[in-house]
Amino acid sequence: MDIKYVSAEQYSKNTGLGVEEVKKLCRNGLLDYFMTEGGHYKIKVMQDGVSREQYDKVVEENIRLKTIVANANKLFAEIK
Repeated sequence: MDIKYVSAEQYSKNTGLGVEEVKKLCRNGLLDYFMTEGGHYKIKVMQDGVSREQYDKVVEENIRLKTIVANANKLFAEIK
C-alpha cells in the first residue's frame, strides 16, 4: 500500500471537508500529519484511496441495491 502526503487544501478537496476543519482534525490528533518548515500541513493518505465523489457514488449504489433487495423480499413474502 503506497503512502503519500497531501496539503490540507488537497485533503479538503478530496474529502469535502473544509480546510480549517481538516487542520483542526490534525491538531486534535485525528489525522496523521507533519508540519513543513514553512508551517504547512502535510497529511498522510493511502495512495490507493478513492475520492469523496467515488465514495459517494458507491454509497448511493449500495442504497439503491439494498432497496431493490428489500422490495424483492417483500414481494417474495407476499407470494408465500
